[in-house]
Amino acid sequence: MNCHNCHRPLSDPESVRQGIGPICREKLSFQLSLFKGAAVNDAGPIEVIGLVCVRMPDGTPSTNIPQRYSYHSPGGFEWGYSGSGPADLALNVLAHFLPIDETTQIHRIALGIVTDTAWTLHQAFKRDFLEGMPEEGGHLPAEEIKAWIEEHLSKLKQIDETTG
Repeated sequence: MNCHNCHRPLSDPESVRQGIGPICREKLSFQLSLFKGAAVNDAGPIEVIGLVCVRMPDGTPSTNIPQRYSYHSPGGFEWGYSGSGPADLALNVLAHFLPIDETTQIHRIALGIVTDTAWTLHQAFKRDFLEGMPEEGGHLPAEEIKAWIEEHLSKLKQIDETTG
């Protein structure tokens, strides 16, 4: 297993369990300490600083992106496991970075409309980033989100070209 943050191999059993190595865990702890007790919305826009997820003192999850689209989890966002809360968080992040315009194909969900691309990729984004995020939260830089999207858009384009 690799660290969800830096993607280096993990060998320590506790690091493997948490999905993050000791160096990244220390950096994450510092980054999260900057947001604890403050409204995560004040952390900055997601397109600039990336996704910030923190667990408030009462255990409530808090992020710097609103839940505009709900398909899997009417109860709200979550992370750290494979479930409906992380799936909706992934869908909302991708819908933000892949907005609807006059050239995009859309996908209708129960509460809203997202691009087909956001819909197609959100489960993979959840697996790659949100399932392994520590329960206390994490920070996913905007550059990493954008690079992941570009890589997956390229893969989708290759599939379209080969299938005609």
